[in-house]
Amino acid sequence: MREAIGGTWLFNLVIFFILLFAGYMCLSINYSKAFNVKDKIVNEVERNGGIKNFSNKNDNALHNISEYMKKVGYRTVGKCDEEIFKDGYGCDRNGECKDFNKNTNYAYCIREVTYEDAYTGKAPGEFIYLSYYQMQVFYHLDLPVIRSVFNFNIKGDTKMLYRIGNNKAKSNSQSGQ
Repeated sequence: MREAIGGTWLFNLVIFFILLFAGYMCLSINYSKAFNVKDKIVNEVERNGGIKNFSNKNDNALHNISEYMKKVGYRTVGKCDEEIFKDGYGCDRNGECKDFNKNTNYAYCIREVTYEDAYTGKAPGEFIYLSYYQMQVFYHLDLPVIRSVFNFNIKGDTKMLYRIGNNKAKSNSQSGQ
């Protein structure tokens, strides 16, 4: 009888460590996928000089991002940080971006922050505008059988993008910087 109880305890311990290892592997894979998606969003926005039209899913940057998400099988959604993205956009995997709603789950969230920098001196009223984009993507601990347990997010920023003239996507500018 003593051997049977000891064997059961050892069997339970082995099962526990297998589940712990499987959870760690699932978290690592989902984190890696979300990090790659965030990097792709940053690269596409920088390569295209920003997102020209958030309401057009055929915008070059949005189209390339959605194609990449379909290719890698990114399917995680989550709620965006309300304080940061209240004047931004929530986007789905198909490249459709809508005004942020705190009660909706999105594949990723993005917003443009613009700064009016300086008069160029070339023409009256011509200014250089600096802007950068903030984004948030999601990943979760997805264990087989148990499904999603914890939700996490990754935030990122693009580098500063420069352009001449007033070309703001939304009235989220901050002057004087």
